[in-house]
Amino acid sequence: MVLTIDDEDVIVFIQTNSELCRMHIGGHQEEQTAIAAIRSVAGKDARITSEASDDYPIIVTIKAGDGTVLWRQSQKKLYRKYAVDRENSIQEIQNAVKHYLMEFKSSQ
Repeated sequence: MVLTIDDEDVIVFIQTNSELCRMHIGGHQEEQTAIAAIRSVAGKDARITSEASDDYPIIVTIKAGDGTVLWRQSQKKLYRKYAVDRENSIQEIQNAVKHYLMEFKSSQ
């Protein structure tokens, strides 16, 4: 899935390689976790759209509109059943997005 988050001309994409997520059969929980982590930094009004592919292995990639990869890990890192990995991943996503947005705004 690709989620597009638009915040003051900064676009961040999240990509998980799971067609099932688009159909809300699987991956929806991980999608929502990633969205919440980004919105906690980029703002609750961030515009988000979603897109999926059926590639394997299932990887979540968060990248900026300029192609900069902010975070890339196995989708399993966002599973609730792996609570420590999930919390660490949420922190990593938040820190990466925060750092990118700070760099973006300072270059304006």
